[in-house]
Amino acid sequence: MKRITAIIGIMIIGVCFIAANAHAEVVSFTDNHKYWDGWGNGTNDDSHDVIGIPNFTGGQATIENDRLNNLTFNRAAGTTSYWGALSPGDLFINIGNDNTWDYVVDLTNWTIPGPTDPDAVAGNYDIFSISLALDSTTGYILSGLDRQQGWSNYYIRDSHPVAANWEYLQGQQIGSAYFSGWGNGTTTQYSFNFDGLDLGNSGNFTIGWQPNCANDVVYENLHYTATPEPMTVALVGAGVVGLLRLKRRKA
Repeated sequence: MKRITAIIGIMIIGVCFIAANAHAEVVSFTDNHKYWDGWGNGTNDDSHDVIGIPNFTGGQATIENDRLNNLTFNRAAGTTSYWGALSPGDLFINIGNDNTWDYVVDLTNWTIPGPTDPDAVAGNYDIFSISLALDSTTGYILSGLDRQQGWSNYYIRDSHPVAANWEYLQGQQIGSAYFSGWGNGTTTQYSFNFDGLDLGNSGNFTIGWQPNCANDVVYENLHYTATPEPMTVALVGAGVVGLLRLKRRKA
């Protein structure tokens, strides 16, 4: 019995040591989607990855112990015309890729997108815990339509989610993220710094981000190495030891 107890104790210590010494993992992603899953609008927009600027090319996420520390988006350098008409939309995060957004970083303070929307300057922005279906018909503020409403002189990606619609959506504030990099046509990186946003040991999460005109949207599923849960592994080990002990008794 003492030997079995010692084995279990060693397993628990070993797993705790592994978890405590886990290193930050950097996961790169690209921009492979023209629009969020299910949000094509049936027009020529659907065949274009980019309509104007900016052109997002992907980015990197830094994860440590199942917590998101940083998320950086990269943009291709190029023309800066009409840059003043662009404003960043909200950032959405889905844990486990189950078509339901679990978090939103609220960068916006507008309800109808247009070229006069104020930029989100560098600073802290609220993170909300939500439950928003990817195909919700009321939970989003949509980009609008070509040359209509606020976009009277612009071509955009029509009717695509760009922000959370708090008129129909409820959420609980759980913290804040520091956003930086927006504001002119020369920056090519935009960063969200989190104080360890919990990813729930899922091993994967989906991100969704876009400017107010949805001219280029990011919708990517990222995979990372989940940290072993000490108690789960210890219980499995205890079960194995118990089976071995039972086998010895029978013998």
